[in-house]
Amino acid sequence: MPRFSYSAVDSTGKQVQGVLDASTENELIVRLSGQGLRIQSFSRTVPGSPERPVAAPAATRLPSPAKPKMSGSSAPVQRAPLSAAPPVAAPSGVNPPIQRQPTMTRPASAPLRGVIRTKRASRIDLHFLFVNMGNLVRSGIGAAEVFAELSRRATKQHLKEALTNLAHSASEGGSLADAMERFPDVFPPGAVGQVRAGETGGYLPEACEHLAEAFREDHRMAWKVRIMRWFLVSSFLGVPLSMAVARGLDATLTSEAKSTGPLPSLGARFGLLLHDIGAGFLGPAGILFLAFTVGYLWLAIAMKRTEARRLRHGLALKVPLVGRYGQSECIASLGWNLSKLSAGGIHPNKAWELAAHAVPNVAFAERAAATGLYTNEGTKMSEIAARSGLFPPDHQSLFFTGEMAGNLPQSLNHSADLAAQDVQRSKSLIGYSLFAVVLLISGVFYIISMDVFFSGYVNSMMKQVDNMVDN
Repeated sequence: MPRFSYSAVDSTGKQVQGVLDASTENELIVRLSGQGLRIQSFSRTVPGSPERPVAAPAATRLPSPAKPKMSGSSAPVQRAPLSAAPPVAAPSGVNPPIQRQPTMTRPASAPLRGVIRTKRASRIDLHFLFVNMGNLVRSGIGAAEVFAELSRRATKQHLKEALTNLAHSASEGGSLADAMERFPDVFPPGAVGQVRAGETGGYLPEACEHLAEAFREDHRMAWKVRIMRWFLVSSFLGVPLSMAVARGLDATLTSEAKSTGPLPSLGARFGLLLHDIGAGFLGPAGILFLAFTVGYLWLAIAMKRTEARRLRHGLALKVPLVGRYGQSECIASLGWNLSKLSAGGIHPNKAWELAAHAVPNVAFAERAAATGLYTNEGTKMSEIAARSGLFPPDHQSLFFTGEMAGNLPQSLNHSADLAAQDVQRSKSLIGYSLFAVVLLISGVFYIISMDVFFSGYVNSMMKQVDNMVDN
């Protein structure tokens, strides 16, 4: 296996030098990035020949996307995809330029090899997981030690199993994103893509912190939606419940009216009422109650499954208010990752490919990734953004002027900030709109329930009065 000597900088700015065995240059980049190191230069150590250092892409200098600048005999380092062909061995003493491998995008429906199915991880679990992961990686601790420590502290079995697998993969020098991809019930595709982008671009700690914040916001929004959903469910169930109660009251009053003996005790009368209400569910009220309950539970369980993630995300983008919120959230994530990757010297087409899979919505990610299939190393970022149709025209102008002025990463980051502001506005609008809709629908069904109950109760009382008059 080839041996490389490298020079890198850790998260504290300390210079780190060492020697590492790696099969390819890309594997070297991935392993060092997973340890929180930003590579400055590296060289392939060949016995009997002088070392030729290869300068790593500078974080503050962006090469022109149309004409990539060459340093010595090497192009900017690119991370090879899993299915890329193995590199051709170079002659002794020669360090060939690193060629970009053909992009092999796995279809969303294709099964992953070695997938391990577990319980689904909650948003709050993922928030704390990525907070701890970001803190440990930023401190300079090795990736294997990071996940070994997190797995020891995990209290839930599915998280412990996933973290143990990540620690084993990191100890063998494998990609953390590839290990995460084996646990689709724990790590969503967007989280896997963002970790892969962070590994390639050398900003893994920031990627973990960005994910932690995103999962915390999703947890807050999910709780609001969950509370409003239970208001709707209770209002729907109020109709058959009112029908059963009205029928039970009628049966109880009729039974008491026909009774010639002394009135039973209060407890006995209450027990008789509950019995009559239960008997009231044997009619149309019970059928309606059972049909709604079974249908709701079946739909809720089916839509929560991991396999239904693509359907959920696609439907969410089509809902007027929710769709705007989801699209703005994806644009903010896409722009933020593009700015980090561009600052790391990654070519625009490769940066787009990585950032497209780092967005939280799977349907949006597929649309963005499809745009990157028709690009090459000479395609500018502004051209890719225009072809995708995902960014507003004003954002596309930012990309163009950023390329002209040589500050594309800053322009991409500014676009991400604008989209993040739109996310906050959409979130507030969704909150007020959902509250108004839930209040309206619940009010209508509660009025129907009260009408069913009181009309049944009044009719029963009038019937008893008529019977008393006739007698």
